[in-house]
Amino acid sequence: MIQDGIIGRVSTVRAWTPRNRGYDSAAPKGEDLVPEHLDWNLWLGAAFKRLDKKEIYHPGKWRNLLDYGCGTLGDTGVHILDTLLYNALQLDSTKTITNKCREPNGFGFPEKKEVTYQFTGTKYTTENHTWIWSDGEAPVPHEDLKLPNDETLFDQVLCLLVRKEDRIYHSFN
Repeated sequence: MIQDGIIGRVSTVRAWTPRNRGYDSAAPKGEDLVPEHLDWNLWLGAAFKRLDKKEIYHPGKWRNLLDYGCGTLGDTGVHILDTLLYNALQLDSTKTITNKCREPNGFGFPEKKEVTYQFTGTKYTTENHTWIWSDGEAPVPHEDLKLPNDETLFDQVLCLLVRKEDRIYHSFN
């Protein structure tokens, strides 16, 4: 649809998930016993040596932490923004990237963020093409997000392509 010119030149891509792969608190203090079935040093690998803390690293919460994961954008966003759009729109490197989130805490990724990428135009996009990624909650209301019949899709993992007044969206749920 994109490269065949059916939808025209895309001006904006908005993608989001209400999922939260972040940790806004300070690094935990104290230590819990490592489960017998887990070789803690092997699990840590080359990461900074630290003590186990229940409900911080496992199950699956390591994704929220700087030393082990890549937050929501790296965990979910890459699957939405990669081949589906990056290759289809034939984008090159970004002109600018801005991020709205809390200050770094040195331990975990932000629980909520909005990242805006500006690209030089391609034959499939407008001259100043924008991608906006949001996670951790519904995106901030914007004219781009208006759908027919006031439908809302904020509770879903979604990608929305905007061309003037038209919208094409794809849910990943």
